[in-house]
Amino acid sequence: MAINSAKNYIKETVIVEILSRLPVKSLLRFRIVGKCWHTIINNSNFVSKHLHNHSNTRLLMHHYAYKIENYALASFPYEKISNTTFLFDDLVELGIPRMLCINGPFHGIFCVWDHHHLALWNPSLKEFRSLLVPQPKIPSTYTAYCFHSGMGLDLVTNHYKLVWIRLFWDEINDDPYIPTVIAVYTLNTHSWNLFEVDVFGKGYIHESLCNTYMDGVHYWSTSDNHNYYVLFSFGMNSELFHETQIPPDIPTSQYGVLSMCNDYIAIFFYNPCEVEKDFDIWLMKTEGCWIRQFTIGPFPDVESPLGLWANGDVLLETEAKQLVFYYPNNQEIKYVGPSEKYRSVHVWVYKESLVSIKGENECWEEDVWSDFKAYTDSICLS
Repeated sequence: MAINSAKNYIKETVIVEILSRLPVKSLLRFRIVGKCWHTIINNSNFVSKHLHNHSNTRLLMHHYAYKIENYALASFPYEKISNTTFLFDDLVELGIPRMLCINGPFHGIFCVWDHHHLALWNPSLKEFRSLLVPQPKIPSTYTAYCFHSGMGLDLVTNHYKLVWIRLFWDEINDDPYIPTVIAVYTLNTHSWNLFEVDVFGKGYIHESLCNTYMDGVHYWSTSDNHNYYVLFSFGMNSELFHETQIPPDIPTSQYGVLSMCNDYIAIFFYNPCEVEKDFDIWLMKTEGCWIRQFTIGPFPDVESPLGLWANGDVLLETEAKQLVFYYPNNQEIKYVGPSEKYRSVHVWVYKESLVSIKGENECWEEDVWSDFKAYTDSICLS
């Protein structure tokens, strides 16, 4: 290799390393510096490198705001949450006239839906993509009444996938449709695979606190009428479901909810009927192998867990719907909001991402998604 070529290679390597540690806001500006930087930042290898190297972590909150009499969304950098108590009082929020369900994140991407519409959303790139889900060939008396989603990466093809689970009910005969209808969307090929499975049976599928994906597999928790828990996993490459056991000897009085902690599947166990609640947090670092990470509490006014921050801090919700941070290292608890004018709090921890979901909106309806798209355009990234 010639000396000049070697110098140019080293220079480009250093540039890539520096750029991969910058926030998305800066990178979007730097794309117009020149053709070389534009090529680097749009390269798929750089997008993956940026996901692992940068540390810009944010909190997305979805709640009911009395002052606007609507649901609202807000996004904050971690530093703002750490340094102030009344962080919700000065927000410019978007009012949404209906309750939207949000799941995620996976590589900075969220899944958003209501009973009739489904979309993908990357708040960092301000990209929003509505999707038209294929309909199953089942009797017209059945209507969808429950939805669950999961996102992940097929580690063989390196394709992003969205799993869409729909439960149907016959209101005339008061009977569920079995098996369960599954639709898998592949972002890279813009294609759907529709099929049915009977692994869930009549078990109840619980909503996870975030997108519970690990090593090419997505997980959902289920329980029966006797509060017996089982995890079902979906392989992003095989597109097959498997059963995974929960930690052993968990009392039936305990409620379990899935989350993530440092890229591992985590599960909170607690008794919702207790006035002062303890929370046992277990981690699954390999398939079916559980380790009790720690137990926190008792808390006299905490109602339920909301998730785990990337560094292991625990997010909780009080009975008054107030957001709480608990720091296991020093056992400190901090009430960070919101105030009494907010209710129905849901939060998600996410990292800024350059993963693009751009494409033609399949079912764009201005009256349906315009309010959400307006919020996407108004997000101010630090």
